[in-house]
Amino acid sequence: MKRNSGFTLVELSIVLVIISLITGAIVSGREMIHTARLNSVMVDFNKYQTAYNTFSAKYDALPGDFDEASDYWPGESYDGDGNGYICTFAGDVSTWNEAVNFFNHLYQAGMIEGYYKRWTGAFLPADKDNLIPSKQIGRSAFYPWCAGLKVLFFTGASHGLYTAADGNYMVFGYDWVNGANFVDNPLAPSEAKMIDKKMDDGKPGTGKMVVSGSPIPASASGNCASSHLIGDIDTATYNVDDSLEDLIGNPIKCRLGMALD
Repeated sequence: MKRNSGFTLVELSIVLVIISLITGAIVSGREMIHTARLNSVMVDFNKYQTAYNTFSAKYDALPGDFDEASDYWPGESYDGDGNGYICTFAGDVSTWNEAVNFFNHLYQAGMIEGYYKRWTGAFLPADKDNLIPSKQIGRSAFYPWCAGLKVLFFTGASHGLYTAADGNYMVFGYDWVNGANFVDNPLAPSEAKMIDKKMDDGKPGTGKMVVSGSPIPASASGNCASSHLIGDIDTATYNVDDSLEDLIGNPIKCRLGMALD
């Protein structure tokens, strides 16, 4: 009898099982990589918090803001103004320096790994290697910010509200490119909530962590949070539906700020 050269149902079933296993492994692998990247954000938040506290205890000053840095590391570091804030006010070169030199001071003190050089200038260059630490999520970077961040995130106001005494924050989601203040929000709302919940209270406006999207909203509709109005700061919740879009049709993305003080 002439044998049929086609596949039997058993053979086809085996092929389908193998394909499904491979597909599942690929999807699972991608999810594991993504989870590992989010976990690394939390690890880095804690790392900079610890380094910040250690530096403050040793030098009785804040990294970046330290006004005697050039005495300790001559030719390697610039001084801050010593006012207790690590600031990044637009147009004030000295305060932009403080935010970047935050990492240089920590490096010179031996409190973080890597190499971070000193910087003077109103904006970061396109090549930010050895200036600020970046993550492999979007084009995002960690960046310190001073005073009033919670107020800023929950009003959409400009730098004018930074005078509100709200301490120093480490922000994940900023990237300065070619002299422009370019905000790259790397996290979906559900991802931001996951980090917030593991590290703090899981609420976008209260506790140690605060969330915002881009552009910073000034309406009750919010985007990363149910509302970004200052009056709703205690009751706002995360918009965890990652299918939601912003006003121009892009997926909603968030940035997180963690209080250092």
